[in-house]
Amino acid sequence: MPSIFQVLDAIRERPGMYLSWSDSERAEQLRDLRKLLDGYAMAVHVHQLEEPVENFPRAFGDYLFKKFGWSGARGPIQAIRDHAASDEDAWTQFWKLVSAFKADLDDGSITSE
Repeated sequence: MPSIFQVLDAIRERPGMYLSWSDSERAEQLRDLRKLLDGYAMAVHVHQLEEPVENFPRAFGDYLFKKFGWSGARGPIQAIRDHAASDEDAWTQFWKLVSAFKADLDDGSITSE
């Protein structure tokens, strides 16, 4: 089974295939991405799957809080949207921040807990 990061790579490459909506409808894509991530986290928990992070939305939200002081109360995607100039900017920032999060996990700079 692919990891959350492999799933995210596939989504980044072909968002319309996984999230529907066109690139001009970033708000809808961001909303559906949030739902997909929440569902994925629930499946990981229910099926006790091995993942780099057990609950990606929570761990990524914690990362954003520690790095920037952004509240994750409404989830990491909304935290990014709250600090972006537009939904297009939020989309771009999401992918950059996911890459930074993964790199920090991979090099041990942060833990997944």
